[in-house]
Amino acid sequence: MFSRRLPLLFTLLFLSSATSYCAEKIMRCVYFNPPAGAPDVMFAHVADKVIEVPMPSMNLSTPLDPPSGEYVVRFSDKRVLPPETPAGDTVNLKLTENDRKFILLVYPNPKQKGLPITVSKVTIDSSFPLGSMMWINTTRNLVGGKIGTETLLLKPGAIVRTKAPSKEKGGYSVRLDYQAPKSREQKMLVNTMWRHDPNSRQFIFVTSMPDTDIPAVNAVADFEMPEPVTP
Repeated sequence: MFSRRLPLLFTLLFLSSATSYCAEKIMRCVYFNPPAGAPDVMFAHVADKVIEVPMPSMNLSTPLDPPSGEYVVRFSDKRVLPPETPAGDTVNLKLTENDRKFILLVYPNPKQKGLPITVSKVTIDSSFPLGSMMWINTTRNLVGGKIGTETLLLKPGAIVRTKAPSKEKGGYSVRLDYQAPKSREQKMLVNTMWRHDPNSRQFIFVTSMPDTDIPAVNAVADFEMPEPVTP
């Protein structure tokens, strides 16, 4: 048995992406663990276009449609209209022709001048099907256990994808433990039931509670309306 049980901080929020929304590229964003006073928007500069990008922390942003093609996006905290370009440091991200639908994952980075964030992207394609889960560990803890029918081993700082935890819509059991840095003791993190939606992809973030190595779990769902069945 484990020495103590930890409360679970688990928030599951849904955002529907309408199947009628058509664009050559579809971009959305989520900002996890923003510090107090952090900006809630950033500006993506692409050639002669500037896109205001919302950075919600509890759900995915509404879909945005950046230009097609391959290029480097320069993110800044200010809108700079062409032909001017952002002055000083920017956060840069390369997009390829194959990045048709993707999620911007934004993390705080106080060492970054100008816009104090780090941005990475997750491309939504056949390798990340509906029903599956992406686990993102931003802590120094080792996390592992069972998620329905799947087994998880999540090393510190790792990103891991798991298959759908259940073949059916409905509840499934979750048991996760964590191991703190320089410790051999396993402690319970999650021991509960979660609900599976085969029309959603799950982004599961493991973060640290303030001023401690105790982890917390937060989830954001990428929900898609199922295609209508033609008779």
